Amino acid sequence: MKASVLYKWLTYSAIAISILLCLFMLQAGLKGNFRSVDAFQAYIRGFGLFAPFVFVFIQAFQVVVPVLPGFIGCVAGALLFGSVCGFVYNYVGICAGSIIAFSLQNILVSPGAGHVS
Repeated sequence: MKASVLYKWLTYSAIAISILLCLFMLQAGLKGNFRSVDAFQAYIRGFGLFAPFVFVFIQAFQVVVPVLPGFIGCVAGALLFGSVCGFVYNYVGICAGSIIAFSLQNILVSPGAGHVS
């Protein structure tokens, strides 16, 4: 497969996944799952064993597309998973979101503007 075809395929896939994730977060937001720490905790608990993965995903997503204040996720993480695991999940999610945000900036910025290193 040529590099340009692969690049187009990856770009369209990333756009489709981003739209789906935005719709997922919008749906959760419209239901009021991000209005308070208690509502956010109940929402995360609803995922059972997948709760840590969903929590990390939401933390990463809120760095790229700020849909909820950061303190809600940080407080909810500590209350849901304990201080150590909550810190680790918050840290991983926020770092992953930062990497995604910088990568998107480097991909989407015009070539003459330069890259963030």
